[in-house]
Order: sequence, then structure tokens, then C-alpha cells
Amino acid sequence: MLRKRRPWLAKPIPILLILACLCGCDRRKSPENTVRLPVRAVLDSMHAALLDGEPRLQLKRYADSSLQRYAPLSAAERLLKYEYDYLHHTTHGRNDFENGNRVVDSALHLFDHVRFRETNQGAYINWMLYKGDMLVGLKRLNEAFFYYYSVRENYLEKGDTCNLSQFTHRLGNVRYMQRNYRDAIEQFRQSYAEYRTCAKTRAPRAYYDAVTEPQSLLNGIAWFYDLLGEADSAFRYYHLALDFLDEHAPRFPERARATEVAQGVIYGNLGGLYAKTGRYDEAERYLRASLTINRRPRNDNRDAQSAQIKLADLYVKQGRFDAAAQQLAECRQGLDTLHSEDFERRWRHVNWQLRDKADSPVAAYSALKHYHHYQDSLSQVNQTMMGSDFQHEFNTMEQRLAYAQLAYRNRLNSISLAISVFALILVSCIVYLVYANWQRSKRNLAHLTSLNARIQQQNEKLYGALLALHDSQQDNTRILAMVAHDLHTPIANIMMSTDYLLQDTSMLSPDQATYFEIIQKSNGKALELIGDLMRSYENDVGSANEIALHAMVQDCADLMRVRTDKKQQELVVETEPLTVTGSSERLWRVISNLIDNAIKFTPRGGRIAVYLRREADEAVIEVEDNGMGIEAGQHGFFEMGNPAGRTGTEGEPSSGLGLAIVKQIVSAHRGRIHFTSAPGKGSTFYVRLPL
Repeated sequence: MLRKRRPWLAKPIPILLILACLCGCDRRKSPENTVRLPVRAVLDSMHAALLDGEPRLQLKRYADSSLQRYAPLSAAERLLKYEYDYLHHTTHGRNDFENGNRVVDSALHLFDHVRFRETNQGAYINWMLYKGDMLVGLKRLNEAFFYYYSVRENYLEKGDTCNLSQFTHRLGNVRYMQRNYRDAIEQFRQSYAEYRTCAKTRAPRAYYDAVTEPQSLLNGIAWFYDLLGEADSAFRYYHLALDFLDEHAPRFPERARATEVAQGVIYGNLGGLYAKTGRYDEAERYLRASLTINRRPRNDNRDAQSAQIKLADLYVKQGRFDAAAQQLAECRQGLDTLHSEDFERRWRHVNWQLRDKADSPVAAYSALKHYHHYQDSLSQVNQTMMGSDFQHEFNTMEQRLAYAQLAYRNRLNSISLAISVFALILVSCIVYLVYANWQRSKRNLAHLTSLNARIQQQNEKLYGALLALHDSQQDNTRILAMVAHDLHTPIANIMMSTDYLLQDTSMLSPDQATYFEIIQKSNGKALELIGDLMRSYENDVGSANEIALHAMVQDCADLMRVRTDKKQQELVVETEPLTVTGSSERLWRVISNLIDNAIKFTPRGGRIAVYLRREADEAVIEVEDNGMGIEAGQHGFFEMGNPAGRTGTEGEPSSGLGLAIVKQIVSAHRGRIHFTSAPGKGSTFYVRLPL
């Protein structure tokens, strides 16, 4: 059930890993069916190492980290990765069906794309088979049946006896799990016959096809005869399996470890059979040989548990209770690490026999109770499995399909006749409707032509009106700018005169001095308004250059600290290095105006924060305060027609033009400005400039 590997990949792991590292520069995104050489090298080497018994978790971590440098993987590469993950969860008796099932679901999800499934049909069928295997392991036979049936139909349709052998092998495993050993023998015999037929037409070159699969079939047949109590047949097939290994395994010297593990499994089964037939010396010899093999590092420790249970049972029969207890204790440690329902049941049975024959009634009763409790729990779990017969289900499904196909054909004939009559009527109606529509279209076309001419005339008039409106707006703008400019000079002269007169107040009466001070303040406000008004009509950015925005924000905030310190306010600045293109003078005006407003409308002791950060392709300036905020009904702060602004928390004046000028400057830099506010809690203004 595992992926068949090339024998030459079993050993040269370091060479393949070096090749993977040297080819790491190829990181281009691959087509869905392409597998890059370094990715295949990593997965093949990890696959071979896993089959060779290398530490599983260490290999998994290394494979994941190695493949990370080639991301993103193509669909075909991910499929290879899932094959390795599947092997990781199911090899060497681990049988982690839950995680294995999740891996299979991920692999099958790749085949949701029709084109990928069509070009990888063989792989798709294999993963469907793996899905059935995982569901059988999870004892969900009703669900497994659907996948097995789909695979079986595909193999039968193609006449693929080689893959059909593996499928029949699986059916035999299901019958074995249901304890129907006679049917399991028939399925395994059929699978072995299919293998022999396939081997005659297509000699297997992979170790799995040439050795692992056929010898496991012979060993399985022997084991089923063993369970049925037919010792002669069991002995015959055990020795056939050993002879098969002796004949075919030497073709694969690089897989000597796997061959040794297979021999160890058969030795353990032979030892158990010799014990059943009373030939205790041969039984102990074979069982100890099995333990010697499977206790070696990276060999099949799971089968070692089976041999220990059989050896303990042998010692109980011989009255060697201390030796039996030692074997059970060592086996218990293994079971606690690699759990198996069957081995657990057999261990509890032998443990009960040991306590009973060692004259320990209390311990024997407790062991018997634990054994029956576990046996009953297994019976409840396996109850749904025992009644399922896939072969019967297959036959039933085929009969249903044949009946459904016959009924479907009859129904199709009736529907075809009805459709033909309906189609004739429909065609007649369509011909009539087409003719009527053609006549109507001729009339509508003439009417539409007339309407289009009238709409064209209206559009031309609207376009002329828009041009006139635009010219009028430009004229108004120029006139207003000229008025502001002309007002600036006389008011500036008045300002200079009042400054001169106020330099020596001895010539003025107190009332005159007061009036001149009022004139001076009024002129100052008027000059400030005129300056804002003139700047508001400067739409171009002017000379644009690279601006270190973080430095500008920090410098502007440092200059404003004099005012925040005066109002005992906290000013926090957080920036990150960002550069924009624009007018440094105008962007300075934007930042200083926003900070000035925050200071003005935040009470004494408040907090003001200025942030500069990057969001996507924009630089974001954020000015936040905990001041008086803005009422929900107030709006139009960014419009030139906005009435005079509000006064600050300590009576600071405001012209109401600041935010309108800020918006025009930000817009000229292809940016945006917006704000959020809550009355009594403060406001936050955001300026977004393109990077």
C-alpha cells in the first residue's frame, strides 16, 4: 500500500542532498505537472531513508525545512510531498490512521482540478485506494467501500492485473480483520495468482513489487491457516515465503535490511506455530531468531512485540514463569510506545494464563477481568466491521447499476421522443418569433437612430455648458487671487505705519495707543487671512524633490514642543524611515497645521501623538489628540466656504482656512486626508501620501 521506490535511491542520500542544495537557485514557479530535480532529490532521499529505518520525526523536520526553500511547490511536487507524509504516518507498523487520512484528503484535494486529474489518472486511483485503506484502519467500512469500488471498476476496465493484485490483497486484509480467515485465504491466493500473471508479462523491477508484496501474500496465507488450526498448510506456506525470499531478494542487495526484517516476521510466525504443535525447542529457536532480528536498531520493533508474546506463552506452557514474566514486562514497554489492539489483547490473555498457572488466584482473577473487559470493548468497536462483505457489496452494486442503466435507457428513450416533439414545436415558434422580431427591429432601429441624434445634440450642449462653467470658475479664481494680492500691499503698509507709531507711545494718548494696538492686531489677522487665501489657490506642487518624511515629522514636532510645554501637554512621536516626492515647504505646512490644531483644541495636560508608518504603497501620517473632538453635526472643515473656525481651549483664534489649505496641498501631492472624532474624547487626522 506504500509508494514503490526505485532501488538505486536507497543509499546515495548525501549525494542527492548535495544536488538539492546546488540546484536551489531554481525557484521559478513551475507548471502544475512539473517536478523540479532538487525537490525530487530531497523527497526521494527522505523516502529511502524512512524505508531504511532512519528516525521518523527527524527526517520529517528535515524534509519540511529543505522543501521550504523551493516554495511555492507545484501540484505534482505537493503530491510527492504528500506521498512522503503518508509513508511517515503508516510505515513500520506505526499505523497512524487519523493523520494518514488527513494527508490523503489533502492529496485528493489536488485532483479537484480536472486537468490535473486527467493527466495524473494513475496517481489519482492510487490515492483513492489509500483513502479506502485509511477508512478501513479507522473501521469506517461503509465509507471505504465507495473508494474501493471506484478503484476496482477502474482496474477492471483497464484490465490492469498488476494493480488488481494489490486491490485483491486489500480485500483479503479486510476479511482477516473480520476474522473470516477462509475468505481471506481465497483473496490472498487470488492476489498471488494475479501477481504471477503480471510478473510473466511485466517483470517487476522495484523491491516492493518483486519481493515485499508476493512474500507478504505467502506469509499471510500461512498465518490464516495458522489461525484456522491447519498446521500442515501453515508450515507449507511459511516455508514457501522463506524460499521466495531466498530466491528473489538477492537481486536487491541494497535492501538487505528489509529482507532481514521480512525473515524475522516469518520466523516469529513459525515459532508460534511450532509452539502450538508442541515442538517447543524449534519454537524457542525460531522465536529467539525473530527477536534477534527485530530488536536491532531501525528494524521492525512492532513484530518483536508479537514474538515476545508468543515466547512468553511458550514459557508459560513449559512452566518457566520467571522467563515468561520477563518477556511480558519487556513487551509491555513496547506496547506503551507502539500500541496495537491485537497485540494488547494477546498480551492480556498470556498475562492471565501466567497468573493462573503460577498459583496467584487474586492476580489471575484481576488479569482475567482486564482481558475480558478489553475483549468486550474490541468486540463493540469491531461489531460494524464483522457484517460487511465487500464482495457481496460489489455484486449488489453491479446489479443495481445494471438495473439503473436499463431503467435509465428506457427513460431516455421516452424523454427523447418527448424532446423531439417539443423541439419541432419550439423550432416553429422560434421561426415565427424571429420573423416578427425582424419586422419590429426595423421599426425600432429607425426610432433609435432619431433618438441617438437628439441625445448627441443634448450632449454637445451639455459639454459646451461645462466648458463655460469651468472657464467661469477659473476667472473667479483669478479675480479672487488678484483681489487678495491687491489687498495685501495697502494692509501691509498700514501694518508698517502702526508698528512705527507704536515704537514711541509718548506722543500718543492712552486711548490713541489702544486704538493703534487694535488696528495692529486686526491688520495682522487680515494679513494672515490674505496669505492663507493666496496660498489656497496655489494648486501646483512647485519644485518636487525627495523628502525624508520621518525627519520632517520629527523636526516639525520638535519645533512645536515649545507650545506643548507651555500648555503642559505630552507630545509623542513615533516614525519609521520613509521617503516621498513633493514640496518640502508645503508638506511642512500640512504637518505643522495638523499639530497646531491638535495643540489648540487639546486642553492643558492633554496628550498628542504623531505617528508615521507605511501601509502598502502609502506613507500614513497620523495626528491623534484627546481634546474636545468634533461634534457629529459639524462638517465642511476641508471646504473653502467653511465659516470662521472655532477657538481653542484657551481662546486661541482660528481662521477656518487651515484644513482647506491642507487638503489642497495633500491633493496636489496625489494624496488623501480624512479624520475620525468623538466629542469630548479627541480627534485623529490621517494623511496618506503615495510612496
